[in-house]
Amino acid sequence: MALIKPYFFFTVLFSSLGYVSYAQDVLTGRVSDSDTGEPLPDVFVQLGNKQAVTDLSGRFTVTLTPKDTLLHLGRLGYKPIQVVIGLDSEELMLFLEPEPTQLNQVVVTSDHVLRNYQEYPANLGLILKKDLQRDQDLSIVNALNRIPGIHMQSGALNTNRITIRGLGARTPFSTNRVKAYFGEIPLTTGDGETAIEDIDMTFLERAEVIKGPNASLYGAGLGGTIRLIPSRAFTGTSYQVSQSFGSYGLNRQLVNVKNGNQKRDLIAGITHTKSDGYRQNNEYQRINGLATGNIRFGRNSLSFLGQFIHLDAQIPSSINDSTFRADPRAAAPNWSSVEGFENYQKYLLGLSYQWNTRNFTSNTSVFANLQRQEERRPFNTLEDSRNAIGLRSTWKGKIGKNSLWAAGTELFFEQYDWQTFETLNEGSGELLSDNTEDRWYQNVFAQWERAFGEKWYTIIGMNLNLTRFELEDQFLANGDLSGDRSFDPVLSPRLTVSYAPQPGITIYSSANHGFSTPSLEETLAPDGEINPGIKPETGWSFEIGSKGSFAGKFNYQIAFYHMPIRDLLVPRRTAEDAFIGINAGRTVHNGMEIDLNKSWVSSSGNTYSLFLNYLESWYFFDEFEEEDQDFSGNELTGTPDRTLSVGSDFYFSFGLTAHINSQYIGQMPINDANTLYNDDYVVSNIKLDQEISFGDWTLMAFIGVNNIFDEKYAAMVQVNAQGFGGRAPRYFYPGLPRNYFGGMSVSFDLP
Repeated sequence: MALIKPYFFFTVLFSSLGYVSYAQDVLTGRVSDSDTGEPLPDVFVQLGNKQAVTDLSGRFTVTLTPKDTLLHLGRLGYKPIQVVIGLDSEELMLFLEPEPTQLNQVVVTSDHVLRNYQEYPANLGLILKKDLQRDQDLSIVNALNRIPGIHMQSGALNTNRITIRGLGARTPFSTNRVKAYFGEIPLTTGDGETAIEDIDMTFLERAEVIKGPNASLYGAGLGGTIRLIPSRAFTGTSYQVSQSFGSYGLNRQLVNVKNGNQKRDLIAGITHTKSDGYRQNNEYQRINGLATGNIRFGRNSLSFLGQFIHLDAQIPSSINDSTFRADPRAAAPNWSSVEGFENYQKYLLGLSYQWNTRNFTSNTSVFANLQRQEERRPFNTLEDSRNAIGLRSTWKGKIGKNSLWAAGTELFFEQYDWQTFETLNEGSGELLSDNTEDRWYQNVFAQWERAFGEKWYTIIGMNLNLTRFELEDQFLANGDLSGDRSFDPVLSPRLTVSYAPQPGITIYSSANHGFSTPSLEETLAPDGEINPGIKPETGWSFEIGSKGSFAGKFNYQIAFYHMPIRDLLVPRRTAEDAFIGINAGRTVHNGMEIDLNKSWVSSSGNTYSLFLNYLESWYFFDEFEEEDQDFSGNELTGTPDRTLSVGSDFYFSFGLTAHINSQYIGQMPINDANTLYNDDYVVSNIKLDQEISFGDWTLMAFIGVNNIFDEKYAAMVQVNAQGFGGRAPRYFYPGLPRNYFGGMSVSFDLP
């Protein structure tokens, strides 16, 4: 995009909200973050010689006189603006854009209590729009992997696994132990699985990643929480059309429309992504449709979100070591022989109402998550459906000058129906199983914060979870395996203390409890009955760290953490098509995370930035015995011992942007005995963007190369793989070799 110089003043166009809150000698307005739409407190407002500061709901009031025509707004971490006003100006809706050179001052929202990124008392991962634009617009994998402590493995566009601080590394084919939200809608299913790859990154404005059980207001998930924040519209109307191409038959289109004014902001878009795939039996096609918006009624607002996802993708599956080294493009023979695939349709629907007063805000959302799927596999064919509905309500407020509070609840019900059929050479055969599982959970949470003087800050939080599963067996040929399982209530406290020794520096320490409920496979015994002995995985996270900035340009984060986990949930493979869950023992997750970045602006108006993110981890089995083997003291399976990401961005004043980055992934054990390791590797990427504007038209052309040095590596591993029928175990999903992409985007803006 074209470079916008820091502290450049631009005019915000506005129109009526439909009513006048005060007489004409008083000017009122509300200021929000342009990325998230969240209200911004502590914004300095000046009109002539009158001054004001926005409150918790982002609102301000100043006296208006005939000689006052220019309103100035500014907040550290955001680009200041000035707005031309008149005597007949009604309530204004204004937006401030984050200043990329002052990252630590950007407001984050993951606690539902707005705070500067620097002041957030944990090592929060923040992905802004500019971070997403470093990569090919195909997947969020690279952006997530640049956050120290996060490792997203991607065996294919439809096969991914996210681990945070080592949690979730043993989940066979998907992401578990990590919760995710799109806006206020949960993406995580009732049994804890998350498919974040379903969300097209084109529709994202920002992502915030909470590592470990630091988010008492999001269910105290043991691994962490990922919040995906949808794009928003500014004032005016814009249209965008994009076409891109890439290696291995990649073809991608985007159509997007945005409309915004004082009363609303609306977005509608659709993307189509198609690829022949690098490997055999690897074709992929996905359609994403999105409609989202926000309608404002004075102090209050109504938001809606609708997302449609259609996926039709083949499954090459994992391969053994000899095939990985000799013919990485090959699919697993058994999956290739039946032309294995998955296709599904998903619908995400949500409606939220936000009510604001000067010192109180509430947000209540109702949502539905619907899915229909078919998956053809060598051992059987699965047909299933998920229907989930829920409610999430949060309240936050201010008590006096020094205290904030937040509380709320989340209710979730999901019905999961699944049938398996015999897989024939063509189509499906006789019915093998037919089940319905109902899942309920409720989270109740509360949090209190207080400042003690100007340097000390304390957060106390609590989350209570109630979870219940109920299985109904509708295939009685092998007996009735119905049953139910209610887990004991889980109470998860949180305590954080932070200290600011000087402006721009924060030191914090925290102790947080979290849990993860078993997945569907882990709740069932080998014969298909509810497993009565399985328990949630629980643990504590103890963290100390510091974050801050020097001279407003050099930003840093450093964190040390210790996470003892008990009742470790381990998937044990009993057959090629079956897993069961056991509580096998305890693990310890120790790590050090470093996040450094620096930005500066040259005298010629160019902006440069550098970043370095590093993780050093010591994850091991504290106590782990399985059958007759003792793995206590061994390294934790499926997690790298260290990761390093480095890169630079160059924003030139004539519209050219260059992104160069590399990532190193250390070796990782792939079996519990630690006799096999996946090799370490380095992958480097480059992307060039050129933006040209012609009045209301903007043309963006881009090209890039992934894996510049053609590194051969495994992008995902199947831990503890077993060979059946005398075949070698299949551990590896090959990563893409050097590949290319490019495309063009055309936008048209109307004021």
